[in-house]
Amino acid sequence: MKQLSLFFSFLFFCCYLPLTSIQCGDTLPDKVIDEKDIASIKLYKRYRFLSNKVLTFIKRDEITEKEAATKRRFYRVGYKADRKIVKVEIFLKKEMHKRWRFDLIGNVIRVEIFRNKKVIEYHLNHYDPDERTTLVRKEIYNPDGKKLRQQNYLYGEMEEIDYFNAKGIKSKTELYAGGEVDLVKYFDNRGNIIKETGTYNNNQYPYSMTYIFNEENKLAKSEYRQKNQLKSIYYYNKKGVNYKEDQFDVFGKKNKTIYFDDQGNPIKKKKRVY
Repeated sequence: MKQLSLFFSFLFFCCYLPLTSIQCGDTLPDKVIDEKDIASIKLYKRYRFLSNKVLTFIKRDEITEKEAATKRRFYRVGYKADRKIVKVEIFLKKEMHKRWRFDLIGNVIRVEIFRNKKVIEYHLNHYDPDERTTLVRKEIYNPDGKKLRQQNYLYGEMEEIDYFNAKGIKSKTELYAGGEVDLVKYFDNRGNIIKETGTYNNNQYPYSMTYIFNEENKLAKSEYRQKNQLKSIYYYNKKGVNYKEDQFDVFGKKNKTIYFDDQGNPIKKKKRVY
């Protein structure tokens, strides 16, 4: 009976905890520890963070293969001989959910996301060269290696997210302030910004700016709106300099026109002298 129990434990370990990694798209960054260096494997019910943001696992959270089979979520950790983490595989309902790969410092360098036992996207993390545990950029790719998004961080906090279309061209950028989206910019396939939306005065006044380009791909005019109401239309010359602004009242009727010089300064009307 004891031998049968050991057999099923071994069978579970082989079926659900494969040693081989799935490579897709881009190659692993140079800083990632090679899986060949794995000297031991442990299972845990949770993970923790050290004071310097480095991921860690502790002895009291360690579980057996039999206990892991009863858990909704558990973590399989591969260690080097010096106890540095090489990779962490996260299992959800007994199937691979994520795989984290590490550098020698303990930073998560690569993350693979699984669905139905296949990688659906992977992330490459980049850290500040001085503050070596501070994340500065995260790149998200599909399994074929095409970039989907890029998240940029300032002092470890989200600063902006760039989105890319099927052609690999940036189509949208979200800028963050206080953990929330503050400004959104939209781009065409030529890299021109064609629209931006945001708010000001503590999110009380939503606004949008639409940019219109001519056949020569030069900015011709832009339209400014508050709460979807047209406020101003700006016109640009061949040098890209704003030379005129039409302003509109609450009824959408033009009530003022301002002209600008080549430096963008309003041109004052000369007063008639009698």
